[in-house]
Amino acid sequence: MSLEAKDIGYRYDAKGPWVLRGIDLAVPEGGAVGLHGPSGCGKTTLGRILAGYLSPHSGEVLLDGKPAPRRGYNPVQMVFQHPERSVNPRWRLGRTLTEVWEPDGELLEELWVLEEGRQAGLAVGAEPPAGTVELLDQGLAERDGDLLKLTPAGRSEAAPVIRRHRLAERLL
Repeated sequence: MSLEAKDIGYRYDAKGPWVLRGIDLAVPEGGAVGLHGPSGCGKTTLGRILAGYLSPHSGEVLLDGKPAPRRGYNPVQMVFQHPERSVNPRWRLGRTLTEVWEPDGELLEELWVLEEGRQAGLAVGAEPPAGTVELLDQGLAERDGDLLKLTPAGRSEAAPVIRRHRLAERLL
């Protein structure tokens, strides 16, 4: 699915200064964008507009050439500056993943998540998935009995490991 922003303009107050003006952006299907700039330059505001949290005062956001949904599910998601604070730390991984969509069983199995939302353990003598071993070896995850939990560092640094093990392709 392609994402396009055309002539986006936004200001927080009707008579206040423009935070964004004349912004154009095109992201092809399967693409990702990282925004970099000084504090207060509008990175988060643009992300919120693209993800449907805010409506632009001018311009439009298109998904595959059609207007982005204004209500309900929006396939455009943003990863906030502190992604580890974006989810409820008291929730198990299964509950977090299934809050807004239903991942396929193969993905849940590779992430050690049972369909009913409990995190799965390994049978005695079973080999954990390669990505799990790497997360454990790098200190990004730890075992808690038969559960696998991300460490505080793992909450923000596990994504490259997961991507390397091709799990991300099924999440997108």
